[in-house]
Amino acid sequence: MVDGERFPGSSLLILCSRSGDSSVGIRNFLGESRSDHSSLSCINKRFHKLIKTGYLYGLRKHLGITEHWVYLVCDPRGWEAFDPTRQKWMALPKIPCDECFNHADKESLAVGNELLVFGRELFDFAIWKYSSVSRVWSKCDGMNRPRCLFGSGSFGSLAVVAGGSDKNGKILQSAELYDSSTGKWEMLPNMHSPRRLCSGFFMDGKFYVIGGMSAPTVSLTCGEEYDLETRKWRKIEGMYPNVNKAAQAPPLVAVVNNQLYAVEYLTNMVKRYDKEKNAWHVLGRLPVRADSSNGWGLAFKACGEQLLVVGGQRGPEGEGIVLNSWHPESGVTNAQGHTFSSSSCVFLLATTFPSRIGMRLAVLYYAYCILYSSGADAVWIPIRLHVYQRVLLPLDHMYHAISNHRVYACMFNSYILRDRDCATHI
Repeated sequence: MVDGERFPGSSLLILCSRSGDSSVGIRNFLGESRSDHSSLSCINKRFHKLIKTGYLYGLRKHLGITEHWVYLVCDPRGWEAFDPTRQKWMALPKIPCDECFNHADKESLAVGNELLVFGRELFDFAIWKYSSVSRVWSKCDGMNRPRCLFGSGSFGSLAVVAGGSDKNGKILQSAELYDSSTGKWEMLPNMHSPRRLCSGFFMDGKFYVIGGMSAPTVSLTCGEEYDLETRKWRKIEGMYPNVNKAAQAPPLVAVVNNQLYAVEYLTNMVKRYDKEKNAWHVLGRLPVRADSSNGWGLAFKACGEQLLVVGGQRGPEGEGIVLNSWHPESGVTNAQGHTFSSSSCVFLLATTFPSRIGMRLAVLYYAYCILYSSGADAVWIPIRLHVYQRVLLPLDHMYHAISNHRVYACMFNSYILRDRDCATHI
């Protein structure tokens, strides 16, 4: 998610150009991660006001400061945010929705400073949005043509949703534009073909939608390109040749530096799209399996200049989630066809499984990280660490070991479980 609030006014530049210690502090404040803003807002009333009013976010955008976060939800307890820069996990407030929305299938989209969550209430579709500025959930205006199973993508403060199905199951040909600065939806011209279970993304300033189905037994191999300036769709034959069966998930695609990547479910291969030849080239194999559930339950996303792969893992001790990262621009390929980053940073997700021992609460922690070998036999391997202890106070854990030129690293925070929640709130 990238900061996308519009610049609120020239008064911010005046504020930071004034001489004195306060203005120097504000300039230093601009580069701090959003995950630290809660603590930094306690410095004084001026900093607190800068954050709460959204002025700081507007100034960051004006100066070209962007920050990418990862948002995910693993269970009905709520969403979590991950700051890759600080390697920090935070729990978002719970959505104040009804039980129907809470347990319904959901789709999500990050645009500007907002996280949109699409779902269904008792009688119709609903959208809730989370603001990273105010840090609260609120109801979002509904689309002109409410839908689900659509393709979507965002570019700054703008987002586009295309296709999908309405509440009666009709496959839609329409598309809509959302502006996070106004919170309004605008109808766009219809696509060439109706489609659902499709995927969308922005590339080179244009919106694309690929894959999906136009009927229960008709899979689409074509893609469509929408130009926001000319407001016209262009059909691209054979852009996504992988046949999309009804049981399969929408195409797993991500764009890094205006380059499109995709995952092929059946082979677990990562591919790169050649724009000039309208063809795909195999790069290597995923570190997690995508074929076991036809692509469902696996996330393949871009985060800045890196590709992220998030998948589940099940073992005798329970279930957990593994998060892998790869930097395409600095990748090398080994003999097994795996693709890796020579300067890979470690991402992880710690999950907890609480249990009772007498009258004391004990927690079994599973932390997943990536084993990176700097040698020629570099491989992507998820490492699971076990930490079993009775938690009384917040603890920071760092594991670091070097053996045979291989580096293992993992870090996570643990907290007292209150109401089955072990993460800090933002």
